[in-house]
Amino acid sequence: FIYISSQQKETEEIWNKIVTKARTEIVPFRDVLEDIKGKIFEGTRARSHMIHAPIGSLFLLREATRANKREDFWVLKDESTKIITAENLVTRSTVDVPKKSLQPGLRRLSGVNTIDLSEKLDFVLVDSFKGWENFFLNRDTKRIEKEMPIWRRYIEERLSRIVVAFRFDMTAKGTNLFAWYSATPMAGCGVVWNIEGLSEEDAKILSLWFNSTVYALQIYLNRVETRGAWMQFHKYVMDDLLTLHPSKLSNRNKEALLKTFEEVKDTKFPSFLKQLSDKFPTRVAIDRVVLRVLGFGDDEINRILNYLYPALANEIQQLKTLMQ
Repeated sequence: FIYISSQQKETEEIWNKIVTKARTEIVPFRDVLEDIKGKIFEGTRARSHMIHAPIGSLFLLREATRANKREDFWVLKDESTKIITAENLVTRSTVDVPKKSLQPGLRRLSGVNTIDLSEKLDFVLVDSFKGWENFFLNRDTKRIEKEMPIWRRYIEERLSRIVVAFRFDMTAKGTNLFAWYSATPMAGCGVVWNIEGLSEEDAKILSLWFNSTVYALQIYLNRVETRGAWMQFHKYVMDDLLTLHPSKLSNRNKEALLKTFEEVKDTKFPSFLKQLSDKFPTRVAIDRVVLRVLGFGDDEINRILNYLYPALANEIQQLKTLMQ
């Protein structure tokens, strides 16, 4: 894909330089998964053959601002050790849902602009509970109750500490990040890959890699365009993408990455294009530590980033013009 995708030969040369310098530090993602015995699962989608309820009706949102579909009815009102009190956005009625009937989930990516979602996750229903007829209103709850065990297995096999976007518009104002971390495994939404099997440390490290400009350059060069700057990655593409391998890192490099993660995890990121055009400090911090781990010195890092930010922004802007 590379020599068809890029408008600027220098951009391709930078990628080739990074690959050469990194040597064994980056490997095809399938090798990482094989070593950790992990798996990739597509995000949570509506499955009418599995459960007769709209996907939105199975979610309980943490914030009302995330509700932008007709079936997004329920939002968190109160939370205790064992109970979530949900409020209906239409009727304002409430229902108490035991936490054991829920799993952490992410309904959608809109409005999600920090890397660490540990305290910001929504909830997805995976089991019936006393009074749950009120949760589904006019739906056939007896049928849904029979289908719940299959739905629960579907959700629980997707629970992951990191999710990676596979369909997005690189030019959109709402495209801030490409991957998200949670200390509590979550079931991501329908446009992400759930990466199951990673430890907390490895997930933190890979959340930096997947949000680095090095990774952004790679996915830009290997993209499958759907329309202009809209792109998506099938599983076979994700398997082939070169990825930082946490197990091959020295202790010193691991510590540097984990320290940077703690420093940037709660930063609110603007749009990806704005990050490039403004040399957003947190983006620079992520890119510096990633390039340093790959073997580059400070002078080389400065030269790469000073060229790459405006060059990649320009190429993405060219894609945007194709949509107009």
